[in-house]
This record gives sequence, structure tokens and C-alpha cells, in this order.
Amino acid sequence: MRTANAVGDRALLLVNDRVDAFLAARSAGAAVHGVHVGQGDMSPLQVRRIVGADAVIGLTAHTAAHIMDAHRLPESTVDYFGVGAIRPSATKPDHPRPLGVVGFRALASLTSLPCVAIGGITLADMPILRRAGAAGAAAVSAICGAPDPRANTEALIAAWDE
Repeated sequence: MRTANAVGDRALLLVNDRVDAFLAARSAGAAVHGVHVGQGDMSPLQVRRIVGADAVIGLTAHTAAHIMDAHRLPESTVDYFGVGAIRPSATKPDHPRPLGVVGFRALASLTSLPCVAIGGITLADMPILRRAGAAGAAAVSAICGAPDPRANTEALIAAWDE
């Protein structure tokens, strides 16, 4: 609830992996917008049935096959893809081989859905990923591992806007 209140209407707030946490937050009145699921989590079709048509659903895609499989689902099951990992990631040590920006661009070209770059994102990556067609970038270690998370968040945003 505190996170939802802090974010307000400045950004979409998505719950990672946990449909139950999304439902609990919504029932408590929090302004949570959706759920992001990975390849090993609940299927996006199951998630859509549970959370309803108004929630945002994101799906991690590491390969072209992941994107093609999602395109075989009923329309509007998945709203966006989290494509990566771009670089090795401290938060997901079991991630597949990093795609880099070139690999991101190749996978993103397979879909008309927005693609958010994920995994090992650095400050230097932000403008490059934006130019490569990323709809956004998800950064955990670059924020949480920084000596000044707020300053690094602001720097990430400024770099994206370059």
C-alpha cells in the first residue's frame, strides 16, 4: 500500500510474479495496475482470467519462441513483453544468456506489443535501449545497489530522456 500511495498516478505499478499479492493490494484499495509474470510463473492466460480485462499483464520473453507462443494466446492476454536479460543480472543469477541491445532489437521486432528491456540495465544503456525501440527499461540493481538510489533513479530517467 505504501508503494502504491507513493507512486500515485505518476507511473504504472505492477506486481512481479504474485497474482495473490496483486489481488490483495487491489482489494485493500491500492492503485496497482497489473502483474508481470515470467516464463516459469502462472500462464498469462490464467493470470488474465483471474485479474480481469482491466489489469495490465506483462510477460518475460528471452527468446523468439516465447514471443511467438504469446502471440498464439487470445488477443489482449498479454499487454507487453519484458525482453532480456540485456546484461548479466545480480537479481536473477539464473537468467539465460544475455541478449545485449542487438538481441533486444531482434526480439522486439517480432511483435507490435511494447517491449520493456530487462536484466542488468545500466545508466549507459538507457539512451541506447530507447533508440533501439524499447518502450521502457526495468532497473533493479542500478537503483537498489546504488549508494544513492534516488539520485541514480533520477540519472536513469534523465539518460532515458537524452
